[in-house]
Amino acid sequence: MKYAIKCIIKIVLILQSNIILSQNINLNFAESILNQLPEYIFNDVKESIVIVSVKNQEKTDSENVLSRQLGVGFIFNLDGLIIINRYALRKFNSDFEITFADGRKIPGKLVGIDEKNNLAILKVANNVILKPIRFSNDSKLKIGQFLILITHNQKDKSVNALTSISKINISDEIYPQNEYSTKESLLISSRSRIIPDPGLLFNIKGEFVGFSYFYFEDDIYTNKFAMANYILDLNSLVNAILEKEEGK
Repeated sequence: MKYAIKCIIKIVLILQSNIILSQNINLNFAESILNQLPEYIFNDVKESIVIVSVKNQEKTDSENVLSRQLGVGFIFNLDGLIIINRYALRKFNSDFEITFADGRKIPGKLVGIDEKNNLAILKVANNVILKPIRFSNDSKLKIGQFLILITHNQKDKSVNALTSISKINISDEIYPQNEYSTKESLLISSRSRIIPDPGLLFNIKGEFVGFSYFYFEDDIYTNKFAMANYILDLNSLVNAILEKEEGK
């Protein structure tokens, strides 16, 4: 599987640089490779992705306590820190449950929130097997670059879509007085279905890039769009959030 993923990534890297497309190869082959990419990347990173739920204290007729799935987050480090988009948590701040790819369900505690960068940090016990996410070493993204969007909700379960960057730093045009030193705002587009829930963005190497948080379609429902944040230095942000919480 890992060898197949590496082969797919190499081919897509060439596709993205337009080297293959400039040669008269079969475009159906190129499209087939791109269509397979979201599934390959998801399989590559799924052990580092978690589903965050909140316990529902309203009991059903069977008296079972249900849980409500809020969205996807990822394992940040071996200390048990889980990062999720702040929007996904909605109004909830306790009674979280973290579901791992192998089916394990572990209680999670909210330890910090960064409203400016739309981040929330949860923590699980660090005496369990954890596989942290991989991060990109690239400091800049490019228009046209492929990204894989992974989203999840209770109704649709996991949905993985191939997207591309349509615009960068669009929030600066709306709010030019603000300085974005910790993140860049992206507009991503896709012809595939995108569920309207906060999701995770990965590059074609399976490295985490950022979060999606707002969804819309064009007038003829051909292209799907989502707003996203590319986090420039997540380590510094997480440390700042934790230090702030410790100082309270």
